[in-house]
Amino acid sequence: MVFRRTGIRLVSLAAVGIALVVAHGAALGQQKEVKLEDAIKARTGVTVAAEEAGALNADIRVLMRKVIAKAEGKQMEGNIYLTKDKYAEAVASYEAAAALYRQAIDGRKVLERLGEAVSKADRARMLAEGGAEAGKLQEAKQLLTNAEGYVEAGEFEVAIGEYAKGQKAYEGLLSPGAAVTLEEAVAARTSMLGVRKQVKGLGALKPGERGPVALPPRLLPRRAGEDVDLPPSGKAKPGSLTDVLRQAIAAESSAADALEGREYTPSKALFVRAEGLYKQVVAQQAKRDKVLVVGKTAEDSMKLADGAFKTEGRPASFERGKQALGDGRKALEEDDLDAAEKAFTAAVEQFAKAQGEADVANELGKVQEAYAAAVGQADETLLAKHAQVEWTAAKAKAADAEAKARSGDAKTATAAFQDATKAINDAFALAKTRENGVKAAPIIERLSAGKDKFAGEDLLAELESLIPSDARMPGLRAKVQAMPGPAKTLTLDLGGRQSMKLAVIRPGRFTMGSAEDEKERADDETQHEVTISKPFYMGATEVTQAQYEAVMGKNPSNFKGPQNPVENVAWDDAVEFCKKLSPKTGKTVRLPTEAEWEYACRSGSKTRFAFGDADTDLRDYAWYTDNSESKTQPVGQKKPNAWGLYDMHGNVFEWCSDWYAKGYAAAAKTDSMGPANGSLRVLRGGSWDGEPGYCRSASRGRHAPDARYGSYGFRVAVAAGVDLP
Repeated sequence: MVFRRTGIRLVSLAAVGIALVVAHGAALGQQKEVKLEDAIKARTGVTVAAEEAGALNADIRVLMRKVIAKAEGKQMEGNIYLTKDKYAEAVASYEAAAALYRQAIDGRKVLERLGEAVSKADRARMLAEGGAEAGKLQEAKQLLTNAEGYVEAGEFEVAIGEYAKGQKAYEGLLSPGAAVTLEEAVAARTSMLGVRKQVKGLGALKPGERGPVALPPRLLPRRAGEDVDLPPSGKAKPGSLTDVLRQAIAAESSAADALEGREYTPSKALFVRAEGLYKQVVAQQAKRDKVLVVGKTAEDSMKLADGAFKTEGRPASFERGKQALGDGRKALEEDDLDAAEKAFTAAVEQFAKAQGEADVANELGKVQEAYAAAVGQADETLLAKHAQVEWTAAKAKAADAEAKARSGDAKTATAAFQDATKAINDAFALAKTRENGVKAAPIIERLSAGKDKFAGEDLLAELESLIPSDARMPGLRAKVQAMPGPAKTLTLDLGGRQSMKLAVIRPGRFTMGSAEDEKERADDETQHEVTISKPFYMGATEVTQAQYEAVMGKNPSNFKGPQNPVENVAWDDAVEFCKKLSPKTGKTVRLPTEAEWEYACRSGSKTRFAFGDADTDLRDYAWYTDNSESKTQPVGQKKPNAWGLYDMHGNVFEWCSDWYAKGYAAAAKTDSMGPANGSLRVLRGGSWDGEPGYCRSASRGRHAPDARYGSYGFRVAVAAGVDLP
């Protein structure tokens, strides 16, 4: 059995032990002799009583728990006496226990009277609070507080009396009015129900279930990103959404009781009160919805602001935004909607400010990285030996840059770090030049006599590392630039304001395929030596949708975006693109061979990927299953390989010109073209929906030449120095 306590704090109704007097004679000698059979009979009686008490409704057991606890204590005491052959004492204890159990069993009637007294007092309180002045309510309120104390002590009869006094005190504050008819009470109920329907997440009170009105675990359905539960009963902030809703439900329930008891006047008054409270709930729910929207905006703003930064550090505005967001969440938990809205709004403003500061912060982070790299490569011993003055000046500039960074002036600190970095690099270049003058002499001599552009570039690169600040370097650079040979880059005009950049790939020899112990290796990757005898150009990126449409006049891609790689193209489509582009540019445009593709992808490396072996580093170079968001991404956004080629790993598989052969057709080859015929064409590089293993430099794919998928694209190759007639 449950008792509704509406508006007044629910308290645990603790039963108090009741002293039972067991009549003893003046002396044991005057009593009838108690035997073992008497003690056993008494024990049987108390066992039956204990079972009946144990079968009580759980709510009654909770309310009478102290009485039952005393009974259990007396029962145990009787058991102890019985084991000691103290039969008279055992019988007395058993009888005392039985009396206590019976009191608990009979306590239902007392508690029913208590519940009725509580209900009437609550109803009177709600009616009085709807119109009486707050000061006049205090005396009545104190009577109810006293009653709760008696309930806690288990003095139920006294508590019933106090509730009755409280009821009368509240009723004394009511103004007499005209008698209300049944029709008027029902009309008030109907009006109240009309407002009640507007309350979200609240079902109707069912007849026969108007005991304790239990608030749902959540007033509103859980929203995305929201993880705030309503305060538990008794802890709601006065005037909060939770508190007002509880008051409304209590008034409605009490009104329904009065209507059922044909007390139409209080019934109408309580329905009117409930309606007013429900209107407040509807208004507060609408406000809560608004606050939740602002809160979601603040959450999104934090993500946007955080994503705008490319460094670990965040400005003070970002931290203030996080603090305001936390304050808003806490206020929402406490149903303080005004405070929550204010905090969320402040968070949005601070995150917007932080996002505006991202460019400056990112630039500072970039120059700090460059500064750290310069410091890391500087040889202090060499600097002290050959450029002490310049090194000292550079360190002073570095200290100034650090100080400006600590002051929070990002723009000034950026310029200072750039200046310090240049000073360090210049000092180190000077030190290396003074150290390596003798070593560089024969290299300069060879370069001066040379005519091969690629050999000249190799010698020049060696001199750049030895004597970077030598006065002869500008002339040597100009000499290499003037040597006959292909330029480092080639740009093709596709028409329609579209162009395509290609990077030169120098001739060389490499090991094609993968080592037998390479992670995720397939059995068609047998290692063999391949020589690329002539330079060629390779597309710096995969062919984009804008480039494809400029040549072909259509865009078959599934994932639309002008700078995204064209996909959903067959090998036949890629070849047709090359055929159409060749006469437009005067160059022989074609698909790369499989050997050219892997040679260009590896860019001098011998590892699983062009950059190394670790899967964890792949996201810096490729779009694949872990970071692609299940679609292609604009080309050229990730890091290039050592030869300036982007997206050789991931984004889309790339068609090669070769027919597929499991054994690469033969052993070591020069300018391998693959087998003369076959049924499948080669695909390389992995894609946006592929695992890291498919993105490896040696990984091979294949498909029918007419196959079209959203992960199939291509890049082109052009022979260096060979133009169409």
